[in-house]
Amino acid sequence: KSMVDVDVELRADEGVEVEELTPQRVADILDPAVREIKEQFAGYVPRERPERSERGRRGGRGRGGRDRDRDRDRDRDRWSDRPRRPERDAQPAQPAPQAPREEDRELIGIVTPIYSGLKDTLEAVALDADAKEAFRSPINELIGKLVNQNDIKYIILDGIITRRLLDGARSAGVQTLVGHRAAHIDGEPGVNLRTFSELGLF
Repeated sequence: KSMVDVDVELRADEGVEVEELTPQRVADILDPAVREIKEQFAGYVPRERPERSERGRRGGRGRGGRDRDRDRDRDRDRWSDRPRRPERDAQPAQPAPQAPREEDRELIGIVTPIYSGLKDTLEAVALDADAKEAFRSPINELIGKLVNQNDIKYIILDGIITRRLLDGARSAGVQTLVGHRAAHIDGEPGVNLRTFSELGLF
């Protein structure tokens, strides 16, 4: 049972996974809810925080304030004598690079020149058996394009390999799907699934 009240529930278009939506389509879906929220709070004025008393602003110079100041000074002196650890530049954690599989050498050679032009486009590139580009399309239109295709061997996409995409690719005879990651898929996929990180490209 949900522990929170849900005011608005938004869904992707019928037959489309959330991961397949383009940024513009996401903005279009959110727009009515955003407008409604803005209208609800159009006249809202935040309450001002009550001002502290003159004594509070000065740190409470009564007995309690003097005691706090004394304790703070004592703690500062105690910690200032301790040796400091050498500072290290904070760096974001990077995923551990994966060594490509030996059997993926040919696939790496096919995907590498495509990856740089595909990244951050939310598009997919379909290649035939000779690794020649058959078509390029937005990911949310990919499954529809595969319906009438029977000569596609590779699909390389700037997105997530979903169950629905896998089913469409398998029905079209696609042998290999390459994306940023694959959704959890039960059973044998029937298609060779690879991620860019597995190919050493991410």
